[in-house]
Amino acid sequence: MMTVLLQNSVNARYETIPYPWLVFGEKVKVNSVFIRDSTGVSDSVLILFGGALACGAHVILALFYG
Repeated sequence: MMTVLLQNSVNARYETIPYPWLVFGEKVKVNSVFIRDSTGVSDSVLILFGGALACGAHVILALFYG
């Protein structure tokens, strides 16, 4: 299933987000999965301000505290 940014999201106007990670606040499932309140973040932001990193089979999950 494809994940899509909501049309009213600030990041929806960009074809590509210039950061390797996308942090979002809410996920909505209708016909597709939509995310809202998204922010692109760089690797250094995750290293400096992220919590513990856990490596899964297909996904690296960054756990944020606060």
